Amino acid sequence: MGQVWVALVVSGVLEKLEVESSRKLLGNIYKGVVERLAPAIDAAFVKLSEDEFGFIQANDIAPKCIGVDWGGRVGRASIEMLKVGQPILVQVTHEPRGQKSARLTTRITLSGKFVELVTQGADHSSVSRAITDGRERTRLLQIAEKHRPFDCGIHVLGEAIGRSEEEIANDIKELINLWHEIVRRYESEQAPALLYRSMSLLEKVAFLAAKGIGKIVVDSEEHYKSLLSFATEHKLDIADKIELHDSPIPLFDAYGIAHQIEAVLSKVVKLPSGAYIVIETTEALTSIDVNSGHVLIGDSREMLLRINMEAADEIARQLRLRNIGGLVVVDFIDMHSTHDWNKLQKHLEQRLLSDEAETRILTLSPTGVLELVRQRRGSSLEEVLTEQCDCCAGAGRVLSPSTTAIRLRRKLLLEASIHPAYVDAVVCAHPEVIATLIQSGEAELERLEALAKRNIWLFGYSSLKRDEFEIAFGEEALKAHTNVQPRVGEEIALTGIEQLYPRQSPSLVLLKNKLVRLPEALCQTPQGTMLKVESVGRWYANAVWSPLVGVEEDKSDRQAMAR
Repeated sequence: MGQVWVALVVSGVLEKLEVESSRKLLGNIYKGVVERLAPAIDAAFVKLSEDEFGFIQANDIAPKCIGVDWGGRVGRASIEMLKVGQPILVQVTHEPRGQKSARLTTRITLSGKFVELVTQGADHSSVSRAITDGRERTRLLQIAEKHRPFDCGIHVLGEAIGRSEEEIANDIKELINLWHEIVRRYESEQAPALLYRSMSLLEKVAFLAAKGIGKIVVDSEEHYKSLLSFATEHKLDIADKIELHDSPIPLFDAYGIAHQIEAVLSKVVKLPSGAYIVIETTEALTSIDVNSGHVLIGDSREMLLRINMEAADEIARQLRLRNIGGLVVVDFIDMHSTHDWNKLQKHLEQRLLSDEAETRILTLSPTGVLELVRQRRGSSLEEVLTEQCDCCAGAGRVLSPSTTAIRLRRKLLLEASIHPAYVDAVVCAHPEVIATLIQSGEAELERLEALAKRNIWLFGYSSLKRDEFEIAFGEEALKAHTNVQPRVGEEIALTGIEQLYPRQSPSLVLLKNKLVRLPEALCQTPQGTMLKVESVGRWYANAVWSPLVGVEEDKSDRQAMAR
């Protein structure tokens, strides 16, 4: 399917889910070509390959970076320093999202086992905030500064805790050699060119196993062999941790996490107390609302704090799990105690420390609205696993059949006013919409025909979206639909409720392109019934009950059915 799914499970609970496609760009390093300048937004578009493009903003251009002539300029970079057609060394920091191109930077970051090497624009060392011990932070910072190249920066990762100076120094040395190789390739390759492909998800899993993951289970023999090969190549002692899942039961089902993965896309997440949180993402931000549900709160200060604490735990987990980036607004349940608010904020900060992505709490209002910003690390899980709905175009809702019917009526009268009178009108729409028009009553349809000064033919097509309709005029347009409509005497076998319209009060069934009115006695229990078309009109057809094939018609049964 072109994707690799990796789930991190701790004590049976899904803690992280990552999905990698074959077209992953994040972390890749390119010799790109400046394709177009956009001074209005202080950015430039860069060609990375024949079918991939990215954009770089001026503040992502580092001083003395390869491919950019600063010409003695000091201070902030300007996009006008770039020229169309010139090569430039860039790294992808954000995957393409929707209509947005991949985001680029000239500040190249290379990740190792224990540190990250930051080139072009960095000249200091830092330590991951996940390392909280003061002495260990100082020790690691001193090691990083000692072995840091003068024109690069070093960021020490949480995995460096307890590692010797020799191990960390060797990691830095390997990254420096890799950087020199990338520069050599930049000087020799023809642009555009991929100079370095970032570590794949499977390779990251191998390093995670070396750092303490208990077991890796894969359901692909190809991936199983790749992991073993990678472990041997990088001298990782993890061969005994890698298992091949060859059961007919799907891997995620076998480990009981398939339902947890499905729940990742749900807006509502239940909490242990019975309360719940609602997560909704828009283009600008993600909102998280904490609700007490059916939990009886009253004036219980302890219960309020408990629910908010549970919500903080789950919010930290969901941010990691769904890979939600950017601005996040959380509306906690209101509490009256300042002490409780401080306790809640510290609790949330502690839970966020284990997140690989940098997350900062911005504000917490007296009414319980908290704002935080989480670093974007690739596409969110929702963006990877879903796509925009064809019906609602991403809005999440579509027009109701009655609203669409009103729009259709207005459009019909408007178009009828510019067509010759008494030329038949042909209306095609989703069966739900046609059923709504029919349910308005024959008097209303006759009034509509009188206003339009013509006969109106109604046809239902389930292939049309619920908010779509088509209106045409004339004999040729009508003939195209009447040629395929049901004929008198044609039989219908009702197999299920899904054939019936409207859904709220079924009284019509779609046969070909025509809605057929059910005999009244069959509206409640239609399944397994056989109907025969008795008449076909402009708006709908009528049907009568027909005996099932192989069953002799019995008059008393028919009378009972009629009753």
